[in-house]
Amino acid sequence: MTRDLPPAQALRARIDFDERELATRRAYFEIEDADLERLGRLGSFAQKHMDDVVEDFYRLLLGHAAPRGFFADEATIRRVKRLQRDYFVQLFAGRCDLEYVEDRLRVGAAHEAIGMQPRWYIGAYRHYLSILHDKL
Repeated sequence: MTRDLPPAQALRARIDFDERELATRRAYFEIEDADLERLGRLGSFAQKHMDDVVEDFYRLLLGHAAPRGFFADEATIRRVKRLQRDYFVQLFAGRCDLEYVEDRLRVGAAHEAIGMQPRWYIGAYRHYLSILHDKL
């Protein structure tokens, strides 16, 4: 029963996301093992640019009234920036496994719980990719 699983595993089970589904999505997004290996070799890049990328990312979010409303106070902003730094470094770990999926599901559930519409984080991540492109 999924109620006996940790929350992220229960969510993954509820949406029927298993190794087979992960393989299907990796194929769709054309993420191959060689791509993950290349990402893994960029760890020093991630460490070097982490703070700049996160600050630029939050400059966009906090510069618009609607997404800014999701951040109650400075303590919240510091906490989410710290989490975003951790996420940024994880992107360059070269992992795309079920544990990574569970982490992303946890974040998605948190966005849903606070009522953040997908348009805000999709737009923010478009900016994230632009920042990464410039740094690379």
